[in-house]
Order: sequence, then structure tokens, then C-alpha cells
Amino acid sequence: MRFKAERRHALLRAHLFELSQDLTDQALDQFDKLLGELLRKGERRQEKHFHTNARKLNSHLTILARAAEAFLLARTEGNDPVAAVLTAVSEPQLAATVDSAKQLLRPENLDSLDLIESRYTPMRQSLLSLYQALDFQPVRRSEPALAALEYVSDLAERRKRVTAREQKIGRVKMIAPLGHLTERWRKHALQGDEISPNYYEAAAFEVLKGRVRSGDIAVGGSRRYRAFEGYLLPAPHFEHLTQKSQTRLAVSNEAEAYLADKQREILERLVALQESIGKVEGSLCLDEKGHLYLPPLEKEIPAEVERMRPRAYGMLPPVKLPDLLLELDNWTGFLRPFTHLTSGDAPVGEAKLILVAALMGMGMNLGLTKMEQSCPYTYRQLSWSVDWHIREETLLASLACLDNFVLSAPLSRSWGDGTTSSSDGMRMHVGVKAANAEYNAKYFGAGRGTNIYTHAADIWVPFGKPQVIGTNEEALYAIDALCHHESDLHIREHYTDTGGSTEHVFALASLLGFRFAPRIADALSKKLYLLDEVGEHGPLNTLLFDQVNKKLIIEQWDEMRRVASSIRHGTVSASLLMRKLAAYPRQNQVARALTEMGKLERTVFLLEYFRDAALRRRILIGLNKGEALHALARQLFFGCLGELRDRALEDQIHRASCLHLLVAAVAAWNTIYLTEAFATLRKGGEDIAEATLAHIAPLGWEHINLIGNYHFAPQPGRSLENLRPLRVVESKEGKEATQEVAS
Repeated sequence: MRFKAERRHALLRAHLFELSQDLTDQALDQFDKLLGELLRKGERRQEKHFHTNARKLNSHLTILARAAEAFLLARTEGNDPVAAVLTAVSEPQLAATVDSAKQLLRPENLDSLDLIESRYTPMRQSLLSLYQALDFQPVRRSEPALAALEYVSDLAERRKRVTAREQKIGRVKMIAPLGHLTERWRKHALQGDEISPNYYEAAAFEVLKGRVRSGDIAVGGSRRYRAFEGYLLPAPHFEHLTQKSQTRLAVSNEAEAYLADKQREILERLVALQESIGKVEGSLCLDEKGHLYLPPLEKEIPAEVERMRPRAYGMLPPVKLPDLLLELDNWTGFLRPFTHLTSGDAPVGEAKLILVAALMGMGMNLGLTKMEQSCPYTYRQLSWSVDWHIREETLLASLACLDNFVLSAPLSRSWGDGTTSSSDGMRMHVGVKAANAEYNAKYFGAGRGTNIYTHAADIWVPFGKPQVIGTNEEALYAIDALCHHESDLHIREHYTDTGGSTEHVFALASLLGFRFAPRIADALSKKLYLLDEVGEHGPLNTLLFDQVNKKLIIEQWDEMRRVASSIRHGTVSASLLMRKLAAYPRQNQVARALTEMGKLERTVFLLEYFRDAALRRRILIGLNKGEALHALARQLFFGCLGELRDRALEDQIHRASCLHLLVAAVAAWNTIYLTEAFATLRKGGEDIAEATLAHIAPLGWEHINLIGNYHFAPQPGRSLENLRPLRVVESKEGKEATQEVAS
């Protein structure tokens, strides 16, 4: 008993530590969003100003253009320009137009800071409270933003604000720190010796945000905003790993050897590409004007697929989703990893059935309250299962079990060998005021939403932990699941769309031993980078060439390897580290060196991308598999109109992980029954080619009952005089407030 109690206490301490870090990071996210919303409000007010006054502005522009045109014409013809202007536009009209235009005029650079002052006031207390609650730790001795905000906090305790360069508080003369005011903010914050308190504080908060993101200010108790060195393997430990050849990296210890290999590879691919122009099918071509272009890929899906897919799926037995999950558990035991948090016992008997209902309630976005109405189990039973059995580590282990099951199935060899994968985001509307939800008219219209980022293996199954991220953050998370998943997949080549591609991803993927192959929009407009001049390139001279800073790569080689090794050994996630690196490319030499290395890796990739149609087709197929997973996920995630309704980021990730598992379960169950269907068709004399099987995904859902069964029965005993009894409702004090109404 004592051991179990100590284990519970240790688990609780670990949970509280993790929770504290998550809450700190979420508070910082809220801090970022408040500032971002403040600046966006100024931009929206400016847009509204132009929209509201569009007719008036156009009228003024017409009159002033007429006057200017008359002036220029008179100067050209040698006439009196003033008389010409007043003939074209009367003096009263011109004066009125100029006066009115001055009132409507915006700054020449269209800076909207002058429109945010009144919008700052409602946010002030929230921003100040967040600043006072968090432990900001400057990496350098002097941080002007912190000095300014400390001054603001001191005055706030005395119910004062910053209104002048010098202020007398009681008998003490206090001088306002001004080091945080950039030229952009200074003209709004300072008027002689007087200070506008709203602009003074808003400027300090904006500088603080940038310094935290750049790593110049760390935050105590944060996971994502520690000092940069705190994320990496200690230098002595990395040296030890290097000596023992245990860095788990795919590159040489010597930068010069790496650069020599890249120079040779680039030269070989340049020559091969130049020789293939107009000669190799699918390679770069020259149009009639001598411009290079990439020919589009021709469709290669066998016509037989469209006939065979409905035939095979038509043979699959109809099944209810709960039966599918329980039948799959009989084959794989994928529910066994859902062990109890303290006892470590796997669910059995009714506990397993409740677990399945809870997984469906979460993964289908129904929620436990609605699930209670659709199954024999109470909300309390479902909630207990979620709290004690469904955790991120148990979900990941269960998903790995299903991935391994599909990987071992003979049919999966027609789809792939588990060595390639893709990742992409699935945009989801958020129906509540969640801190991480963002506005994006392109994806969410007038509402707000977020992005569930998933990784898909070539055998049509998801793997790794899904992430809930911003719509422009995909590149940060491309590598995470490749390094840390529990399945037997051995990913070597990974595909993303353009949004998941940056130089840092190219560099880290190479260091970690993955071949990164994104689909890049307008690839021919991208620069190609060389180490040294290689002479004439023939028709390729129209491409843009530049040189990388190889000196910087050599200087930072060991540090780049330490960064990558830290990711590989699980000291830090790739997404967190890339977020830090992306925030300060000017200050951090490692970030700059990774950018230079990424340019080289992208050049090597593009030279093959331009020449090899098979590579481009492979990328397209990989991305299409991810889209197919998203299509099934949207069918399963139909509750609440397919909107996320969780406010906390961790709850959103939890729900996404349950959805992930349901998608994998459907794919695994379909794999077995499709195998039987194809075997039956072949026994009946059908000749089914492997190329046909490669295009039939195990992601169909038409035969699966996702919504349960409705029961229809006459209700002869119910009338207006014989209503159903009301439920007993208890007050907050636990006393009955409403008695059951008898018929």
C-alpha cells in the first residue's frame, strides 16, 4: 500500500510539473494573442476607414488629379499654371477638397498605430496581470522592455500611470525608462516631456514579446521559452556521444567532408539535369520562347481501379463502429495499452466496453454528455474511463499497435513498405473562444479555427501524436513524429506541401537522416545555391543561382550537430527548437548556419525534382494519402457540426488523438476484410494486378454505421393527460428542487 501511495504521489508531482509548464506556455500564447489582436484592431479600423470613405477619397482624388493635370499641361504649353488650375477647379472647391483630404489622410507608410490607443485600454489589465504572474528572466543584464514594465508595475501599485519623463511620487522623483521606445512608437508615446501611458505600455509589451520569442528573455517554468542552451544536450555529454559514435546523426563529424560531398552531388545533378532537358520524359523542357517549364504529371491510376474499388467494398460486411473496435481488439489487443493510471491494469469486461464508448465520444466529437444518451453507460462511468485510462501515452501506444498490425498485413505491401510518409494540416473551425483559435478568412470565413497537423504513412495509417497548431506553423512540426513514434515504421522519405517547407526543415532532416521531399509551388522561381562557381549551365542559366556562406557552416558545424542530436535523443522536440531558431535568425549563428545548410539541401533536392517525374509523382501520391485520411477523419468527427468546442489546447490535442486512433482502427479493420474480398475475387477468376491494389485505400466508411441505431415503437399510452415524468433536478446544495411528476 505504501509503495502504491508513493507511486501515486510521484505521478501527481510529475503531472503537476507538466501541467504547470503547459499552463505557463498557454499564458504566454494568450499574451501573444492579446498583443496581436491589439495591432489587428488598428489595421481593421484603418481598413474600415478606407472602405467607409472610398467614395469621398475617390472624389477628392479626381478633383486633385484634374488640378494637377491642368497645372502640368499649362507648364508644358507655357501658360499661366495658376490660372489653368483655377479654370479646371474653382478656388473654393480646391480649398474644400484639400481641407477634407487632410482630414482623411493616413500616414504615408499606412502605419495604423495611431488607431489603437482606445483599443488598448480594455486589454491593459489582462496584459499587466499576465506580465506580473510570469517569471521573465533576462539573458542579458539590460532589457529595456523589462525595465519599462517594472516601472509601470511600480506606478500601478500606487494607482498611478506613466504620464511624463519625470514624475514625483510622494517625495520621490521617478524617471521613466525610454530605451524600449523604437522610432515607430516614440512619435506616438512622447510629446515633449509628456508621455502617452497607453502607447508607452503597449510599446513595452510588444518589445517584450519579440525578446521572449528571440530567446533574449527566458520565462521561468516554461517549456517553450527557456534559455536556448537549456534545450540542448550539455556540451560535455555531446562530446562523449561523438567519441562513442552515438550521436545518432546521418552526417560526418567533419564539415569539410559534408561540403565536399554536397559540391560533388550538386555538380553531378546539374550535369544530369542539363542533359535531360527535352530528352527525358517528365524532365524540364524548353518552350517556344526558350523558357524552362515543368511538364504536368499525367494521370497514372489504372482504369481498373474505378471498377474494382466499389466491387471490393461492396463485399465488406456492414458493421457498427463499436463492433468494429471490439472485433479489432480481439485480433490485435490494441485496447490493452489503455492501462489504469495507478494500478497499471488493462481494462477488461465492462471496463473495456466503457472505454470503447469513451473513445468514440471523444474521437467522434460527440462529447460524453451526448454519448451517455446513446449508450448504456452513465456520464460518470465514461468520465472515469477518460480520466484513468485515456492518456496521450496510452493513445500513442495503442496507435502504434494498430500501425504495426497494418504494416504486417500482406495487403499493405501493395501500398508501401512503411518507409515513406507525408504530413499536412486539417483545418478545423473552433466554436468557442479558445486562446489558440485564430482568425483566417481564407479557411474560416468570419469565424475562428485551428489546424490539426497529422502524419500519414505510405500504408494509409496515421502515426505519431497529432498536433493542434496555427495555420501558418506547419513547417515547425514536420519532423516531430518522424523522430518519436512507437511503431515499427522506418521512415526514410517524408513529403509535405509548400507550407511545411523551410530551409531549417531541409537542414534538420538531412542531419537526422531523413530525405525531405516537399511539393514546392512555383519551384522554378526558387534560387539554387552553390558552394563554388561551376561555370556555364547551358539552358539552366535562366535559373537563379547564388552562393552559400560555407564559412558559417564550418564554424557552426558542431553546434548544428548538437542541436540535431538533442532532437534525436528526445531532449527537445524539433517543433519547439525550430520555433526558437525561427524567432532570431539575426542574433543566433546556429540559426543562420542551418539556413545556409538548408539552402544547399534544397538545391540538391530541386535539381532532382526538376529531372525526375517519378519523384514528383511519389510526392503527389504521398500527399494524396494524407488527404484521404483527412476525408475519413471528417466523416468520423461529425459531432458539434465538426467544430472543436474545447477551450484548452491539451483537451483539443486529446480529442484529436482519439480521432487519430479511430481512423487507424477503421484502416486496420478494412485491411483484413479487403484482403478477404480480393482473395475471394481472385478465386472467382478475377485478375487483380498489384498496381490496382496500390490505389485502393483501406479508408472507406460506407459499410460502417457511425451513428448507431434508432428504435421506433408506437407510444399508445402517452397523451396530454399522461405525460412522461420529469427528471429529478437537484440544487447546488444537493437538495431536491423538483419532485418527479407522477402521471
